[in-house]
Amino acid sequence: MHDLKRKALGSSPLDELGIRDLLIPDSDPVSEPADQGVTSVMIDVTTIKPNPYQPRKHFSAASLEQLSQSIKAQGLLQPIVVRKNSQDEYELIAGERRLRASQMAGMTKIPAVVKQITDQACLAFAIIENIQRQDLNVIELAQSLHSLATKYGMTHSDVGRLVGKSRAAVSNVIRLLQLSSEVKVMLVQGVIDMGHARCLLSLPEKDQASVAQKIVDQQLPVRDAEALVRNIIGGAIKKKNGSFKIDPDPRLSQIVDYIAKQYQGIKLNIRAKESGGGVLHIQYDAEKDIELLLKKIQ
Repeated sequence: MHDLKRKALGSSPLDELGIRDLLIPDSDPVSEPADQGVTSVMIDVTTIKPNPYQPRKHFSAASLEQLSQSIKAQGLLQPIVVRKNSQDEYELIAGERRLRASQMAGMTKIPAVVKQITDQACLAFAIIENIQRQDLNVIELAQSLHSLATKYGMTHSDVGRLVGKSRAAVSNVIRLLQLSSEVKVMLVQGVIDMGHARCLLSLPEKDQASVAQKIVDQQLPVRDAEALVRNIIGGAIKKKNGSFKIDPDPRLSQIVDYIAKQYQGIKLNIRAKESGGGVLHIQYDAEKDIELLLKKIQ
């Protein structure tokens, strides 16, 4: 196993893992031919095992069909990349979308470049390839980065160097795995955005889905969602008859108590809103009572 903590000055994790030459330029994998210096072999598609480290779980059916039609017309000009596993079988490293589309196109053999790389390098390459092509949704990305960190003992800084992200960016993405399964689905489907998801991380997992739904139902912007979560964290929200009752800021309650003692004819009531704002209701017994209060305020 490569120890990413023992690096030569100026070295790159891509070089240490031996995967830099595997990275395919950002081009059309069908219309762009492979590098002339790369030697490929024709492999039976039925003998190719899937990449066990493939972070991408979902492939667009429409996109695969479009690629399949292109392969039928032009052939597959960009080879897939495979390796020999411990059972001497061909195992996919890169190009699962191309492999699937080729099978849909009825191809029995396709060009492949055979490389020998480690499990760690295989996982790293699959993640990097998908990141470069923006093929992973945010939860798939979080799971992939987490796998790199846990399976190979990498720090978040190590992972960041490997995939071209800052340590903070890696940590923030991995934290999304703490979301409940329901909220993860909402995030992937675009029902909530990253700002909403980040503020929900402050809540216990059991409460996240219900609060997320409230954010969606009320179409709360991120700032108001953050205020709602702050109220919950502060112990201000209590469930009553299936709905939320929000207690006002304790400092406002102290002011209300003070005024009630100073001005016997005036009653104040504060109703806090989930957005973080609220309503101040003033009730007075006689006009002279409110006039006295207004003079004091002025």
